Amino acid sequence: MAEFKWTKPRERAAKLLAEDALTDEQIAAQVGVTPRQLWYWKATPAFADRVSGIVAAYADAIKDEGIANVKNRVAAQNDRWQRMQRIIDQRAADPALVGIPGGDTGLIVRQAKLVKVYEAAGSGQGDDDGETLRSAKRDVLVYEYAADMALAAEMRATEKEASEQLGQRVAKQEHSGEIGIRRYEGVDISDV
Repeated sequence: MAEFKWTKPRERAAKLLAEDALTDEQIAAQVGVTPRQLWYWKATPAFADRVSGIVAAYADAIKDEGIANVKNRVAAQNDRWQRMQRIIDQRAADPALVGIPGGDTGLIVRQAKLVKVYEAAGSGQGDDDGETLRSAKRDVLVYEYAADMALAAEMRATEKEASEQLGQRVAKQEHSGEIGIRRYEGVDISDV
């Protein structure tokens, strides 16, 4: 068998195959060959080795630079945690929350709601006291205040995950199976 000669279309095809984003027909069209010719290249050991090498290089790059790298992953978690902490700090400084219990913690969230107002009208029909309720012609804007449990839970989850990745906390693991008990002949454990 003749030596496999590398050309620009073959190199480009190997790279596109390693990226695995296009079909073989699309790759063949991009490099200017027929799908059958691409199939021939893929069957050639030198070409297959090159594709495998490119895939391995991509995997190494992801490990070094992407979220597969623990340092990068923990840095991203730290960045998100700091952003959430800024939300808490800004809420704590919000003048609208000053008089609200817990407002200075930054964990209180204010939500606007429209409430339909009803008034009592003395028509004599309806309730036992002779009044009926009729809908007012207006809605009233009211504010509800509640602890932002979703933000608190997200911060806890981020902190837990980062501590596990740094080896500062061991994730709980479920153990299954029987616990091994050793029995020793002639040993009385009632005195232990």
